[in-house]
Amino acid sequence: MALVVISGFPCAGKTTRAIEIKEMLESRLQEDDSTTIKDVVIVNDELLGVHRSSYNDSKSEKVARGHLLSHTIRHLSKGRIVLCDGMNYIKGFRYQLYCAAREAGVRNCTVHVAAVPSDCISRNANLSDEAQYEEQTIGNLISRFEEPNGSTRWDSPLVVFPWCDSLLASHDGSADGLAGNLEGLRVIDECQAPSDEISPAARQPKLHATKTESAGTQLLLILPFIMY
Repeated sequence: MALVVISGFPCAGKTTRAIEIKEMLESRLQEDDSTTIKDVVIVNDELLGVHRSSYNDSKSEKVARGHLLSHTIRHLSKGRIVLCDGMNYIKGFRYQLYCAAREAGVRNCTVHVAAVPSDCISRNANLSDEAQYEEQTIGNLISRFEEPNGSTRWDSPLVVFPWCDSLLASHDGSADGLAGNLEGLRVIDECQAPSDEISPAARQPKLHATKTESAGTQLLLILPFIMY
């Protein structure tokens, strides 16, 4: 039914957002008796057994991307929503995913997890040695990142989620409560990120959204592209 391509710097919190989105979509599916969607699945390096050392050189990185692409394509069907949870930092790779979705006859959208490089590097440094990217590797991945652009057909529709976990806490623990607390660009302002560190994608206007709209509302705006 749909492919959701999740992009963002390494250690930006993409998997956290993927799980949140999966839970939100599953909640919607339970409420809709008429839907033909059977399940929501996440495909990422961790589930595929791809170690972060695979990104230390271009040859092994190409193999890792190939695994992510092939397994994502394998899951695409008209009765499923697939969350491709990876950096997806190369626009040509996102275009490949877009083409695969078109060929499978499913819809697509892009969710970008906006984060500042310094925060991502700090998070990586706090991980266990086994879970870390090498310092040079994470620096290279961030510097090579090609931001999604909502004006291109393969990145559209584009929704930007904030990185501030403290502002994502739900009062009631529900998916809907979580959605109501996601605050889009206004959250980025509240986090007081230096302007030169805010990613271009985070500055882009999102689908029919204003600065005061919540990211939960923005997600609801793209649900027709995914579920119906």
